Amino acid sequence: MSLSVNPCDNRKTWDARVGVTGGNPQLLWGIGEAESLADEQISVERVMVDRADQTIGYGQLLIYPEDKHTVVEAKSLHVKSPHELVGVLGALQDHAREKHHGAVLRVSPDTAVNPQLLSDLDEAGYRRRQKIRKGEAGPRELIVRLGEVESDLSKRLSSGTLERCRAGLKVAGVKVRRVSANTQSLANVGLRTAHIDDLLKAVDQDSVFLVATEQAEGEQETALGYLWFVHTGESAMLYRVGFTDRARQLGVDDALLLTGLVQLQQRRVHNLVAGDPDSESASVVLRELAEDRREILGVWEYPLVSAYQLAGRAEKTRHKIFGERSPQKKRRLKVLAAQPAREGDPAAPETGSLAAQEANNPVDADPDLARQPAAPKQKKQPTSAEPAGGDVTATADTGELPAKGKKSRGLPGVSVPRVPTPARPSFMKKDDADAASSGADSTGAAAAEPGRVRGLARRIVHEGTAAIRDAARW
Repeated sequence: MSLSVNPCDNRKTWDARVGVTGGNPQLLWGIGEAESLADEQISVERVMVDRADQTIGYGQLLIYPEDKHTVVEAKSLHVKSPHELVGVLGALQDHAREKHHGAVLRVSPDTAVNPQLLSDLDEAGYRRRQKIRKGEAGPRELIVRLGEVESDLSKRLSSGTLERCRAGLKVAGVKVRRVSANTQSLANVGLRTAHIDDLLKAVDQDSVFLVATEQAEGEQETALGYLWFVHTGESAMLYRVGFTDRARQLGVDDALLLTGLVQLQQRRVHNLVAGDPDSESASVVLRELAEDRREILGVWEYPLVSAYQLAGRAEKTRHKIFGERSPQKKRRLKVLAAQPAREGDPAAPETGSLAAQEANNPVDADPDLARQPAAPKQKKQPTSAEPAGGDVTATADTGELPAKGKKSRGLPGVSVPRVPTPARPSFMKKDDADAASSGADSTGAAAAEPGRVRGLARRIVHEGTAAIRDAARW
């Protein structure tokens, strides 16, 4: 019997289905809303794949442009049974191509991994977005069983980690508070309220948002970090997290994480999906608490038009030969990155508060991204014919004084030692160096290296042949 793809426009019905069927928290209606709020180019559609009157799969489709193509992405796609996955994907392929004119279908199914399923995906024409080297394990995620009471967590932590968590909450002036939509306290601690408030309203009651702050004596309260859990009735995930360097030094990051896990226990949440165990940013607390490291399928792609696979291979070839493209505006994946408050927003802080100032230690959305203080601007040196006292200071040890009437590019008072140029660079062969030097002597410019030109030509031919071969295979 054929499958049909049907949209769902009722939030209560959708979230109830996710909770009853054990769907990933990333499938909640509010997460889709948060994604579209984070990037105006993203549109969201919730769809169910049905066979007659029975739903065998469902997911949130994120539609957005990427490299002049339209991508249709289904994160944490849920299917009733693993053997139904290929059939569900086939229905989504037609839907993405016909309704959204997509060039590629990108999926990350929330399905148990088995060798037969991997073989079925490969035969259906799907390819991993990130290739796995031979002998390496596939993508995995940590699963933390929360238990019923706080002691179920603390007894699984090492003594050092537990002591660090306790010490982090005993620091003088450190406070932990739970934040909900329309909470005005965010405006006074260095967090931008407008965007965060919109996201909290989108996710609504299916989340736990905690903020840690510090207030030294005689100073204004500032944020040290935050974390945001999103959960269904049974499982949760760490949706966004960010801490300053000072929070990590004090141990506030681990303390806030353990506090959040206790909050989830109180809501009768049983499991936490804690992300990639091989990630350098994975928390020590989560590593110690995790009792299971589950292998997952990861992200797979299917080209809906032949132009996409050719363009993808051409881009890889161009990257290998010419390097990365110049930086372009990217999608704002870090939806909680500190940003200026909106003009006219009722939740925006007053002018002069920490939240309204760019340089007042905003909380990082990425815990691995340490914000560096801006380099102080150097004052311009006054230009004069002669310095006081009539002494002339050398601008640079170049063997020549600056020409009269011309400005020197050297820093005043800084002596630059003369560095001798080697006769032959270490990366250049002797024959090529001799040819380059002789060319420079005769024409005034170094001649092109024939060996490098031939090597580049061979590389272009090799990559072009590989592009045609891969396109034919896919």
